[in-house]
Amino acid sequence: MEIPKIGILVFENVEELDFIGPWEVFTAAEALARGIDSPAINTFLISLDSKSKIRCAKGLEVFANQDISRTWDLDILLIPGGRGTRAIAFDQSVLDWIKTQAKKSKWLASVCTGALLLNNAGLINNCEVTTHWAFADQLQSLNPKIQVRKEKRVIFAGKIATAAGVSAGIDLALHFVKLLYSEKHAARTQKYIQYSPEAPFSFDLSAEEMFPDNPY
Repeated sequence: MEIPKIGILVFENVEELDFIGPWEVFTAAEALARGIDSPAINTFLISLDSKSKIRCAKGLEVFANQDISRTWDLDILLIPGGRGTRAIAFDQSVLDWIKTQAKKSKWLASVCTGALLLNNAGLINNCEVTTHWAFADQLQSLNPKIQVRKEKRVIFAGKIATAAGVSAGIDLALHFVKLLYSEKHAARTQKYIQYSPEAPFSFDLSAEEMFPDNPY
């Protein structure tokens, strides 16, 4: 079985679960395909520069395998979200790299506010997309050429795939495993990571109650 090649962009203040959730799914799928004790070799983190360490939104520090000084022929380029997207949303060098890499990738994906980078790179015009519910209206206001569906957890629109906030990246990655391997392999991966969520709490909280300082 050919192992898909997947790159995940990481940057200062990236939201941890936005990329760690998909990372776990992709590497688990690879391990199940190659042998459970085999280290993942085809899923890697890509940083904006050659800095040795990236501090994430909640304080986790990670090391990237590569940086944007080069591009790859990828099956998926995934762009997570988090507060850090605001700092790089208008960085033309980053946007140009994303546009170049998009041409060499089979799919381009975002989780949460990673959709902001896809939007600013001009890659989601005329697409239905999703993002974190608290950011959906803002994203829609930025671009009348897109349709933001805040009620959707995952949306595929041609070679563009978007996921809602944080944990929705796990669902997105499992959909990709089905496309890249098979539905059975996606089911094996889901069972292996024991992903069968049932929300323990249910409250109808407003955006103001959730985020009085509106971080989105």
